[in-house]
Amino acid sequence: MRNRTTFRIAAVAVISCVVMALIDGVIQPGYGIKSAVKLVMFLLIPMLVGLKDRDISIKSLFRVQKKGFMTALFLGVGIYALIVGGYLALSRFIDFSGIVGALSENA
Repeated sequence: MRNRTTFRIAAVAVISCVVMALIDGVIQPGYGIKSAVKLVMFLLIPMLVGLKDRDISIKSLFRVQKKGFMTALFLGVGIYALIVGGYLALSRFIDFSGIVGALSENA
């Protein structure tokens, strides 16, 4: 029973990622349409699967546990420090203002 639930969750995640990649790579819609598709693929469909499969508890996914919270907090702070450190280390070699302009054109 548990293996079937795990398979369903993994299948929904993989299918959603493949569909999103196809939409983003082939159709290339605007930002609003991509955001709407992401909401459906990564929020609505998993919620429907959760309603259909009674072994999946949506509430348990959002329940905060002290041990898990502290791990997530330390990982988040560590990743943030890594990103800021990488930015500071590379800021002398890369023109980040050009990246902002390129992103503005595409968005």
